[in-house]
Amino acid sequence: MRNKNHLKKEKFVMLASSVLVLSALTLTGVYVKERSRIQNENYAKLSAEETEAVTEEPTADSSSPVNVGTAVNPQVDDALESDFGSYQARLEAEAAAKEADGETTTEADGSQDTASVNAPGSNLTFSPQEGLAWPIVGKVLINYSMDKTVYFPTLDQYKYNPAIMIQAAEGETITAAADGRVSGIYNDPQFGNCVQVELGDGYELTYGQLGNIDLKEGDYMEVGDVIGTVASPTKHFSVEGTNVYFKLTLNGEPVDPLNTMS
Repeated sequence: MRNKNHLKKEKFVMLASSVLVLSALTLTGVYVKERSRIQNENYAKLSAEETEAVTEEPTADSSSPVNVGTAVNPQVDDALESDFGSYQARLEAEAAAKEADGETTTEADGSQDTASVNAPGSNLTFSPQEGLAWPIVGKVLINYSMDKTVYFPTLDQYKYNPAIMIQAAEGETITAAADGRVSGIYNDPQFGNCVQVELGDGYELTYGQLGNIDLKEGDYMEVGDVIGTVASPTKHFSVEGTNVYFKLTLNGEPVDPLNTMS
């Protein structure tokens, strides 16, 4: 009887142990299966995120360098090289042309400067010590006078006189009293046809009551060259008679020409 009970007890223990082992195995299988499912889900999620990141990365930052490959069409490459060569050659040709033009211009300017410096009358100089020649031989009808008035017979009045009037015969030749350059030719109501001549250093001569003037502005003349001829007097000097109006100025102010005439 006791043996039967002992056997029953052992069977019960064995059955209980089997149930426990089976339960443990079942729980272990469920755990492993659930863990595998979670890992698979996490892996799938991670893969999806990586795929999305890789897909969006090239456009996410336009400043990031993108490797687009180094393959080049040989024909396009040759064409680009040919165009660059032609462009470079054209630039070199233009630079050479500009340099040559600059040298030519510089040479031309230098030639012009040299010609200007060497041109007659380019460096006019005059001093009272050099003296003035008489433009015509004759008596002084009315003297220079800027400190007091002098009498003008035709006008019948006293006036200041910034020049001298030299008696002459109509048609006589009037010559240059000094070297100079013609700076003006004009007609004056009182003094008729006039020629202005720049002497240099601020000095200028005016010849008036002229006829047959064969000069133009810019002409250079030396002492003794012909200025023109004596014309008939204007109505302002009809009583005084035929004469030559002769005026010397320094920086526009009249000075007595007789002080420099020999």
